[in-house]
Amino acid sequence: MSTYKCIIVIVKRGDGEDVITSASAHGARGGTIIHGRGTSIRENKKVFGTLIEPEKDIVLIVTNTDILEDVMDGIRDGIDLEAPGKGILFTIDLDQVEGVLDD
Repeated sequence: MSTYKCIIVIVKRGDGEDVITSASAHGARGGTIIHGRGTSIRENKKVFGTLIEPEKDIVLIVTNTDILEDVMDGIRDGIDLEAPGKGILFTIDLDQVEGVLDD
């Protein structure tokens, strides 16, 4: 079993920095923000009455599984992820990781 996971968080453009700040406060050593765009760029859609913004920040955070839950809780609370339309968070297993230094 891998000792690392990648946390992926997709939020509206501009909220990526808040994700990194929240994750860092709970033990993450940083992350990468990639700017993206939803598939419905030419039209704004509503889902359950919430406007879906097509411009996104995609945040990638590689973290040790020992602190994974703390980092995820920090992100969830820090950006109020439970509120409608705030974003999505998920993890993926990492089989081979190089270049990461643990303290």
